[in-house]
Amino acid sequence: AGTSGTSPEDIYKPSSPVPPSPYSNHVPLSYCYKDPPADTPLVLKWMAQMNQPELFADVDMEDEVRSYYNEFYHVELTDEEIDQIFHPASEASGLSK
Repeated sequence: AGTSGTSPEDIYKPSSPVPPSPYSNHVPLSYCYKDPPADTPLVLKWMAQMNQPELFADVDMEDEVRSYYNEFYHVELTDEEIDQIFHPASEASGLSK
């Protein structure tokens, strides 16, 4: 146990009844079942801005998305593509009306 009194075994113990798969292979319960998507940094910024707009008023999400796609995918998004990212067609959900 470290100075906090928490041991690795404590992390793997379920705090409530859950299926065994999250902790049977020594994966901490707080860890995602799958790898996080590549756009997770953008999603976190967007969520922060939606939940605390006064704290993140200076964040321009269109610029963030444009810069992210340019840096990591080497893609120059058009204004139309940015608009489609923030306002996808309802058909994109795969759900019927």
